[in-house]
Amino acid sequence: MHPSITPAASITSAASTAQNGGAQKWGAHKWGDGNIVALLSLKLLLLAFFILLNALSALEAHKAKAVLESVNKAFSGRLEVKENLSPQEAGAGHLSGARLMLDEVGQLFESMLPAVYRETTSHGSSLVLELSTQSLFRSGKSALQPGRGLLLDRLVAALNAERNVPVFYQFEFQQGTLGADYAAKQLAVDRAAAMAHHLVRRGVAAEDLSIGIAPIANDRLRFVLWVNDVPQAPLHVQRLDKASPGR
Repeated sequence: MHPSITPAASITSAASTAQNGGAQKWGAHKWGDGNIVALLSLKLLLLAFFILLNALSALEAHKAKAVLESVNKAFSGRLEVKENLSPQEAGAGHLSGARLMLDEVGQLFESMLPAVYRETTSHGSSLVLELSTQSLFRSGKSALQPGRGLLLDRLVAALNAERNVPVFYQFEFQQGTLGADYAAKQLAVDRAAAMAHHLVRRGVAAEDLSIGIAPIANDRLRFVLWVNDVPQAPLHVQRLDKASPGR
């Protein structure tokens, strides 16, 4: 015998079934919305990541361009001389211009020849640079070491640069001969003559240049730079006669 189902029970069962079905549909709808939100969030993160990569790429390109420009400038053989635009005290303009020239020349040698000895007078009118002969000349020869022509190019550019105040200079080159034999003294004379040729050919006026030999060690040489606010009498050019034995 089958159990009887009353109309009230049928209505209650139908309502329960409808309620459960609606809940399942609502849950499925909420799950679908959650997937869409997660997908959109992932796309936004990816977009932000690509924007960041693009910004980093632009920054690296700018840095690379700056490095290339710096390298090209360093090996172009030109020296940019920065003008001193700071206000000058009355009557002291030539001293500031002189110190600027001395600093530029001293820093140039120190940057390209780290072992150079540098000394500036207290009143800022002269600079002495002493270095080993081998740092400029090839062993046993009067020819320059590779790359030293660029040093001389920059030196002359610094000496002849236009400045906001007139500065006049006189330049000396001395090759050491102390303790040298006849052959070494003759090589010292040849090197001094070669240096004079290099400097004059690059633009140093002959009347502002003095060359010769000096009583310092024969493996050392010296540059001396004098600066003034008015033109000076031409330097006495030492005669580079052939060295004789016993001289």
